[in-house]
Amino acid sequence: SYWNTVLALEDIQNIFNNGLIGDEPGLVTYYNFNEGAGFIQAVIEGDKTDDFENVMQKVKEALQNSENSTRQQQAEGWKIYRTDVPQQGGNVLYFMVIDPAVRDANYTISTILSEGYPSGGEAQSLYGMFSGSFAGGMARMNMQLVNDFSN
Repeated sequence: SYWNTVLALEDIQNIFNNGLIGDEPGLVTYYNFNEGAGFIQAVIEGDKTDDFENVMQKVKEALQNSENSTRQQQAEGWKIYRTDVPQQGGNVLYFMVIDPAVRDANYTISTILSEGYPSGGEAQSLYGMFSGSFAGGMARMNMQLVNDFSN
């Protein structure tokens, strides 16, 4: 999911306990990947790529260092790629491939940051850098395996 605000810890706990309906205030898009794999495309401003990559590194660390086994599984299947060809306006395309996706896991960046960095406002600062790096929105797709060439 994608929120236009950073969630408080009690909001995150409520989501974990009760799930999402899909019309919560501040919820822009709900990202769950229940088809086995997922794909996200992000358009990042050319001069904000370091911010985006630094925040995504913090997301990776939060997932890997979590005591929650679901979060650790999410880290194992999440990869981020960047194109080497500048886009219109100097923007840069990033592609996140989530394979395998963890069924019913919450991939909300603000939630992951709030869990990994619960004190001192670091999560809010990181999410501000994350959301401020976008030149456009994010496109999300569930992907269903059609053919596995390794088998």
